[in-house]
Amino acid sequence: MKISPFFCFIIFLMSCSRSSSGGDIDCSTVDCAAVNGVFFVKIVDAINGQNKIANGSFDTTGIKVTNGTGGQLYVINSNSIGIDSLKNTVSFQDFSKSGTNSINIVGKTQTINFTYDYTYKSSGCCGIGETKNINVNTYPFSYYPIQGYNAANFKIIAISL
Repeated sequence: MKISPFFCFIIFLMSCSRSSSGGDIDCSTVDCAAVNGVFFVKIVDAINGQNKIANGSFDTTGIKVTNGTGGQLYVINSNSIGIDSLKNTVSFQDFSKSGTNSINIVGKTQTINFTYDYTYKSSGCCGIGETKNINVNTYPFSYYPIQGYNAANFKIIAISL
């Protein structure tokens, strides 16, 4: 059975309760989704554009992802994600603060460094995060939002090696 996004939104609204004063939502009853930067990094062949993780020419075994403060980031198994455009990526979430942040992806033969700007804005019970100005050092790249999602903090980064 497939659950529609509209149905999920209705359930979310029903989970919010009004405060005893009758006007505002009681934020203690709201479960906010993560708003930090979520990245799905595709490693593509600079010559033919093929996904190097999918064809096995970029080995993700033992890959490490760290942020600028040296914190180890949890790498998600992107092949278990049910969205085809996100499969065969290096996927992770960074919990760094607002401002310019840096990421290091350390593979067996290459290290990829990039920076991004993150802004957190307080809004209602849950904040809004925005990831922008991604800059990959040394390699050509492009980035774009996840198809079908209008979330400013979820990005696919395609890096050409």
